[in-house]
Amino acid sequence: MRPRLEGADIANLERAASEPSFDGMTAALQGAISDPRIPAKLGNPPNDLVFTPLTPCRIVDTRIAGGPLAHNGSRSFIAYSPTGFTAQGGDGTDCGLPADVAAIAVKIAAVRPAYDGYFTAYASNVARPLASSLNYFAGVDTSNTEMVSLCRPACASQFTVYTFAQTDA
Repeated sequence: MRPRLEGADIANLERAASEPSFDGMTAALQGAISDPRIPAKLGNPPNDLVFTPLTPCRIVDTRIAGGPLAHNGSRSFIAYSPTGFTAQGGDGTDCGLPADVAAIAVKIAAVRPAYDGYFTAYASNVARPLASSLNYFAGVDTSNTEMVSLCRPACASQFTVYTFAQTDA
């Protein structure tokens, strides 16, 4: 409750105190109001993330472009393109992804891995983390959904995928 109270402005705190129900208090603290004289508070845009659902769309497929990721290697990719993702094996549209997003939900798949191994997906401007995004076994196609932070703003590539064993992604 503390973060909600700290994030509310004084007008919403006063409204919440006068509400007769818990639901009314919660709505007032979140800025859900009908009085146009009092601004609604949705959060701080530079610091608070908003999940925007999109129709699934392929942005990378190394079977189509670029070839398999090499053993103990990494490759960087873009997560925004106004002209499409065909250069990295993806869709020919922008997939509805807005410029300068902070993170994307992706389905990572290891296709025909040569050996047992793992993928790690991470923002291109940071060191590779120690945690894996997907563990896979030789010859077994495996996938997982992952939230991947992106390099922003205006990075040449937004995310990098490291693989322990040669595989398509």
